[in-house]
Amino acid sequence: MAIVKMKKLRLAVMASERKALLKDLLLLGCVEFSEPGELEGEGFPNLSRCSSGELSTDRANYAAILDAVRLMDKYAPAKGGGFLNPLPSARLDVVLDEKPLPADIAMAEKVMGKEEDIRRAASETARLEAAITAMAPWLELDVPLGFKGTEKTAFATASLSATADMAEVDAALGAAAPEAQLFRVSSDKSLNYMAIICYKDEYEAALEALRPYGFNLMGPGEYRGTAREETAKAELKIRGLGEQRQRLISEIAQLSSHRDELKLRADTLSTKIARAEAEEKLMGTETTVLLQGWLPAEKEGELARVLGKYDCAWETADPTEDEYPDVPVKLKNNRLTRALNMVTEMYSLPAYNNVDPNPLMAPFFILFYGIMLADMGYGVLMIAAAIVVLAKAKPRKGMRNFFELMLWCGISTTIWGAITGGLFSDAPLQIARILNPDTTWEGLPALFTPLNDTIMILIGAMCLGFVQIITGM
Repeated sequence: MAIVKMKKLRLAVMASERKALLKDLLLLGCVEFSEPGELEGEGFPNLSRCSSGELSTDRANYAAILDAVRLMDKYAPAKGGGFLNPLPSARLDVVLDEKPLPADIAMAEKVMGKEEDIRRAASETARLEAAITAMAPWLELDVPLGFKGTEKTAFATASLSATADMAEVDAALGAAAPEAQLFRVSSDKSLNYMAIICYKDEYEAALEALRPYGFNLMGPGEYRGTAREETAKAELKIRGLGEQRQRLISEIAQLSSHRDELKLRADTLSTKIARAEAEEKLMGTETTVLLQGWLPAEKEGELARVLGKYDCAWETADPTEDEYPDVPVKLKNNRLTRALNMVTEMYSLPAYNNVDPNPLMAPFFILFYGIMLADMGYGVLMIAAAIVVLAKAKPRKGMRNFFELMLWCGISTTIWGAITGGLFSDAPLQIARILNPDTTWEGLPALFTPLNDTIMILIGAMCLGFVQIITGM
């Protein structure tokens, strides 16, 4: 129940052994690398920062595998999965095996390629549906949509305001272009869809005469056939694209049998990326590499056994006061207080030279939560939910802490519910009154109740608050 004592690690190793060393340190899981800022500058001209050369590629492959798994979950959801199912486990040598990576990355890229084809098909389908919508008003027109007229005549399609008086429109058109003809193809609530044919030398005059009536040229697109023919072609293409989409989805679903394998390879790449990121924090020459980091003092013996396999020189030292802000903080708690880690981390971890707040905060947090809720019904539900999840799902780290905290708070809530006589508020009393309106029963027994003993609860809350403040100070 304290802040773990840390040691500063300095290490020099042969450059040829750096990847193997980083892998072993990663497996050890207790060394955090830091930027060796004091090694940069004019004082060490022969030192340069190391580069893995694979980090960007590994990150791209990692993202591709995760996207492929997401697509498999989208088009072929895994059966039997659920919140209460524990996470799968794998042997360490299997997770770190990089030999299957090229094949699994190729599979992920194959899935992503099929998704790209699905998106293109969806985009083309949307374009064709928009075209069908645009051609809908012209389905009764027997003239090809791309028809513009003959050598001497002009032909155009247009819209006309539905409120326009057709007699006036015809009169205006006849005065401006006596040989012109205006045909109504279809109409809706706001527009009439028209076709006009006239001599080319009267075309501009006809348009000018019709413009005051809301006449606007309206071309549904450049097509060779009529609107009905082009709509049939578009619908046929949409059906083909739909079949193509279903075929691609089926192919992704077939590949989903490799879902667990891809997830495992994502973990493999995750460890590889962690090593590459650590590698970029190293400084070195052509033959040697310098490493700087932090480790728990209690793990120094394990580190010595790991480093014994390499040609390296290393030392550990206690951090100085000036280095305290840079020292990573690790809390060491028991089963009761570790549940409060999630609350502490929600704000910020304490400074290295400070006090672990969890042992002091846990009793007050759990006690006050129970006082605020104070209901046996809710408390029992919280306890049951926490026990089921902890037993069935076996959550890890943050999620485990959350449900452990729910368990302790549920116990506190149940106890205070028994003290105040709360069971889903006063549900037993209300049920009894419904069953027997003349009952003299006054509800569950209670030492005190929030409604009747307000002053005592106020004084008790102030006393507990005073104790909490003094403890915190």
